[in-house]
Amino acid sequence: MAATSTTPEKPRDISGNHVQGTKQVDTELHEGLGAWLQALGAFLVYTATWGLLSAYGSYQKYYETDFLATTPSTTIAWVGTLQGVILILGGVVTGPIYDRGYIRELLIIGTIITVLGVMMLSLASEYYQVLLAQGLCVGVGSAMLYVPTISLVASRFQKRRALAVFVATSGTAIGGIIYPIIFSRLQPKIGFPWATRVLGFITLGELVAALVIILPPAKRNTTHNVRSLLDPTAFRDPAFMAFCLALFLMWVAYWVPFFLLPTFAQFKAGASSNLAFYVLVICNASTIPGRYLAVPLCNRFGPARTMCGFALAASITLFGWVAVKSVTGTIVWAVLIALFMGPLAVIYPIIVPRLSPDPALIGTRMGISSAAAALGTLVGFPVTSALDDIGAGIFWKSQVFNACCMLGGALLMVYESTSLNWSELQRAHCWANECFITNASPRGDSLIMGDYRIALVSHNLEFFHISCLEKMIDLPSLAPSRFKLDTDGYRWNSGWPWTWGLMLRKWFEHSGCVDDLTRIAEYIDPYDRFKAEVKAFSTPHTEWQLTHLNHCTADRGSCGCPPEPEGPGSSLTLEDYKTGDTKACSIGEVLQHPYVGRRSTKIVIQDPLSPSFLVVPEQESKDAEPDNDDGSHSG
Repeated sequence: MAATSTTPEKPRDISGNHVQGTKQVDTELHEGLGAWLQALGAFLVYTATWGLLSAYGSYQKYYETDFLATTPSTTIAWVGTLQGVILILGGVVTGPIYDRGYIRELLIIGTIITVLGVMMLSLASEYYQVLLAQGLCVGVGSAMLYVPTISLVASRFQKRRALAVFVATSGTAIGGIIYPIIFSRLQPKIGFPWATRVLGFITLGELVAALVIILPPAKRNTTHNVRSLLDPTAFRDPAFMAFCLALFLMWVAYWVPFFLLPTFAQFKAGASSNLAFYVLVICNASTIPGRYLAVPLCNRFGPARTMCGFALAASITLFGWVAVKSVTGTIVWAVLIALFMGPLAVIYPIIVPRLSPDPALIGTRMGISSAAAALGTLVGFPVTSALDDIGAGIFWKSQVFNACCMLGGALLMVYESTSLNWSELQRAHCWANECFITNASPRGDSLIMGDYRIALVSHNLEFFHISCLEKMIDLPSLAPSRFKLDTDGYRWNSGWPWTWGLMLRKWFEHSGCVDDLTRIAEYIDPYDRFKAEVKAFSTPHTEWQLTHLNHCTADRGSCGCPPEPEGPGSSLTLEDYKTGDTKACSIGEVLQHPYVGRRSTKIVIQDPLSPSFLVVPEQESKDAEPDNDDGSHSG
């Protein structure tokens, strides 16, 4: 298949060596040492930003019991809430700034503001000073840092993007481990101001090291489109709105355990002040295996179903929090809730692109969904603090409230997991750098209206016209080792595309080297008649066997029973349908043939180290052809 020589606006390494006519990407720049150093830099940034937020529970406990003991817990809760809301919402604003190419400016200014906020916190003596320094200043600085770094990592990886993102975001858990330990060890010895300054110097070291790694390759690039802040169509999209509502409900409860656990461990479970800090450390550490587990589960069950499962498990665990009364129980519960809730923040960014009708809207919808999560954070911990009575050790009201919110989000994800496949099929635009269908269309519309499409599955779901991808990649060369048919409900024989029909099965079997599709079509009709004859023969033959063999004692022919029914003969043989040379028939030609079955939902190209592809039938038209009941050969 010939490839076009165009200068792409958004270069895509579709599948390594199978891409024709495109420049090979330098391994040092993409998924080489330089790319992994970028992931390391993002890890350091996440440690200093999200990790600092994950450690807020240690500050909340200290503020309530010592530093701001005369301030109501509900008021103190706004410090961590404001920091979390600004951090999450910051992506809505910093994303378009990043799109305009101001990467260096965001990283440098964000570093200065974050470190300044921590240092100013060490000088605080009043509540409003704590709120401005930790809640506002650290929140704004952190928001400026994390979006550029994770975006750079995502742009540098294709095949191992999920692993790279896991490495980067695991800094959240590491920061949630080291910051509480350092604070709890130093604060009694050197006091709050100097303990906070030590954390500020550590944060400065992490961010400076990250800048040294990230800044040299981070060049200004404004050739791509700058996303808008708002997508009006999102508010008319039921699937996306349901997802945002699910995020809101889940994020009402998401940060509560990380903020409340030290206080709960000391005042309800009876833990010592020192051990209460370490309960938070254990909780943050336990998010690491949960985040890692989410990657293969998403690949196996899909991100929506995986997120639904984790949210449901988290809601059950939150309901079980009511029964926790001992130190041991608190530690076990902290491990479980971290395992179940930690993956939620990793999975939801994977779902947003699948709910976006146009690639240009992914960033905007990511911002809208982040705003929904931020709104949930804004509600969650203040309401929790208002419901709790720390002095009396009463926490059950907030525990039930947060469990109900998480359960509501899980139930909405049940709807989302069932509607997501339809949403993906219903709305698809071609992601090809040079879409030939769009160029030929008077409207220039990239919406895929054909019977089938191909979707590249790596980090985001990216659809292509069949003809566009065939001009970019040699699809037959992937069959049958990497390009396989997925039979959905027929997983037990997924190695063969039974439900897609014999035509496509033979194409895959011989890597597209099929001499004449007409020869296969001429075989299918007689074979279908032969199957019908076999089916018609089997019933009377079974009845004859039961009557003669089970009831007759006389020899055959002398018992008076009817003669044995005659069978339809031997099965037909398909011959001379393939070619011996390297000329391959295009999959587009095969899919257009009327004898291709359409009962299954997708064709998968799957390889552990390479991107995956799907071919799925369009279902936008209500007047589409009905599925054929016999999916073995004809469609």
